Amino acid sequence: MFPNRYADTQIPFHLPASMVWVIRHLFLGQALLYWALSFFLLRHHHRQIKRFSATVEQIDLAWITFILFAVLAMTALWLLGKNYPLIAAIVPAGYFALTVFMAYHSLNQKVIYPVDNDQLVEVIDAITTPAAPYARLTDEQVQLLQNKVHRLVVDNEFFLDPLLNLPSLADKVGISTHELSFVLNQGFGKNFYQYINELRVAEAKRLLVHPDFRNKDIGGIAIYAGFNSRTTFYAAFKKITGMTPKAYLSSQQS
Repeated sequence: MFPNRYADTQIPFHLPASMVWVIRHLFLGQALLYWALSFFLLRHHHRQIKRFSATVEQIDLAWITFILFAVLAMTALWLLGKNYPLIAAIVPAGYFALTVFMAYHSLNQKVIYPVDNDQLVEVIDAITTPAAPYARLTDEQVQLLQNKVHRLVVDNEFFLDPLLNLPSLADKVGISTHELSFVLNQGFGKNFYQYINELRVAEAKRLLVHPDFRNKDIGGIAIYAGFNSRTTFYAAFKKITGMTPKAYLSSQQS
C-alpha cells in the first residue's frame, strides 16, 4: 500500500554484484519452481480423492488453487510493474485485492476430510498402497469379494447415502478399508468416485422416468439419487451417459 517505501534498485546493504543478482533473480526462480511443484502436487491430490469419496467439492482443496493463482497474479503484476509504469501504479492496489481474494476463499473452506481422525491414516494408507496386502488373492477370491460388495451395496442401497465414503462403506459391508479399496481397483477396475456415482446415475435415470417423480425438478432427483451437489450430479451424469439429465429425459419421452 506504500510503494514509495521500497524500490527495486534499493538494496539495504552494500553487497557484491553477484549477491544482488541472486536476490533479484534466483529467489524469483525459486518461487516459480515452488509454485509449479505445488500445482502438480495439487493435481495429484485431485486424482487421489476420487479413490475414497464420491463427493469431492469439500475436499478438492479448491481454496489452495485460488491461492496459487493469486500468487501467480501477484508475481505477474510485480514483473510487469518493473517495465510498465502504468501497471506499476496499480501494483499496490492489485496486491491488496488479491490478498483479500485469498483470505476470502481460505476462510470459506469447509472440512477437508469428512472422516474421523483415527480413520484418516487408514484411508491414506489404503488409497496409496491398496494392492499390497491382497496381491496374492486368486481371481476367484477377488470375484467373491466383488460379488459380496456389489450385492450389499445394491441390495441395501448404501450408495444413496450422500455422506458415504470409503471407510464408512467398508464398515457397512463388513470388510476393511484396504480390502474395499483393493476390490474396487482390482475387481471393478474403478475408483470409489466412479463406482458409487455410476450407481447413483443409474438410480437417477430410473427416477427421471418414474411416474411418481415427474413433478420433481432435476435438483430433487439428484438428492433422491444420493447426490448432495447439483454440480457433482450434472458432471457425473454427463460423463457416464454422454448427455445432460434434461437431454436424457427428453430422449426417453420422445
